Amino acid sequence: MRRYGAVIVLLTTVLVGCDRPELDRLGSELDVLRDKPRGNVAPLPVVPVFDVPAYTGSGQRDPFMKYQPGDGGDDNDMAVAGLRPQPDRVKEPLEFFALSSLRLAGSLVTRSEAVALIMRPDGKLSRLKRGGYLGENSGQVVAISPRQVVIRELVSSPSGGWKAVMTVLTLGGNEAGQP
Repeated sequence: MRRYGAVIVLLTTVLVGCDRPELDRLGSELDVLRDKPRGNVAPLPVVPVFDVPAYTGSGQRDPFMKYQPGDGGDDNDMAVAGLRPQPDRVKEPLEFFALSSLRLAGSLVTRSEAVALIMRPDGKLSRLKRGGYLGENSGQVVAISPRQVVIRELVSSPSGGWKAVMTVLTLGGNEAGQP
């Protein structure tokens, strides 16, 4: 019984502590604020009407769809069927350099075979025979003459395939395009 008495005294003390006269005053102030007239809301601004231009790309190929030959794309840019780099082939040392950083230093003939001397960016010379690879785009040597080396590079085409681009390394510098 003593225990229940202590609990009752404790609860009464807590409840008496919650009775504060300031809460009544706060309630009356809130009532006054609620009864005051509120401010005016400004009217919404007028939304200007914009002239919408007509879409003129309806006759062109959808850029988000996979390219299909003959669907309005540039047929001159079509990739050659079956032409692609060989990913399983071991890369030759000159394939780790950009073709624009390589220079033809000269050529020589050994055992009835033409060999091109290619100057690397690090200053070292490398020998390259017909059929050898160089450059980052699977460039393969097609022909070697005393003053130039013709290279066929495989570059990705917008149609999703690969196309061959002929590049020429000359003694004076590099040229892109057909030899």
